[in-house]
Amino acid sequence: MKKKRKLRPQNWRSPWRLVLALALRHTGQRYFDLDPAAEGANAKAKYYFDRSANGLRQPWCAAAVYCNPPWWRPGPWTKKAVSEVRAGRAVVVVMVLPYRPTAKWFLNLAWIGRRDVVITRDEIEGRIPFEAPPGVEKSTPREGAVVIVIRRRLVAGELGDRADTVPPIEPRPATVIAEAARLEEAA
Repeated sequence: MKKKRKLRPQNWRSPWRLVLALALRHTGQRYFDLDPAAEGANAKAKYYFDRSANGLRQPWCAAAVYCNPPWWRPGPWTKKAVSEVRAGRAVVVVMVLPYRPTAKWFLNLAWIGRRDVVITRDEIEGRIPFEAPPGVEKSTPREGAVVIVIRRRLVAGELGDRADTVPPIEPRPATVIAEAARLEEAA
C-alpha cells in the first residue's frame, strides 16, 4: 500500500528583506499594493485576499502585486497572474515560486517569452528562510525557489496616462539588497 505524503502547512511567511528587495527592484517603490495569496498574519501588502476571499476568483486591480502562492499547486496562480496582467488589471506581478523547470506551469511561463515574463534568481541566495507559521518547527524549504516577474511592456501611449506608472528600473541586485538591509535596520 502506498503511503500518503503529508502536506506541509502552506502559510509560511516570506521574509520582509526579500519582499522589500523585490519591490524596490521590480516596481521602484518600497511596497506592493496587493498580496492575493495571503492570510492576515503573513500578508506582504496593504491589501490582500485570504483563503475565504480566494484570490484566484478576485480581480487583481493593483499596480504592484506580490504573490507567494501555496507551493503544492502554483499552476492556477501563474495562469491567473498572466491573465490579470494581460487584462490590464495588474501592471506588474512578482511571484516567489518553487523552482520546477519541468513542471507544466513553469514551461507555460517560459513559452510566453521574455517580452512579458522574467525568470530570475538574482535576489535569492540558496534557499529562502521562510518564517514558520505558529506551531510549526522552523525549517527551510525542500526545494529551491525562483522569482517570476510578469509585466506588460508598456508602449508610450498604449495605456494613456497610466503609461508612466511603471518606470524602467534595472538596479543591480546587490544594490537593492543593500538598500533593503539598510531600510530594515532603520525600521
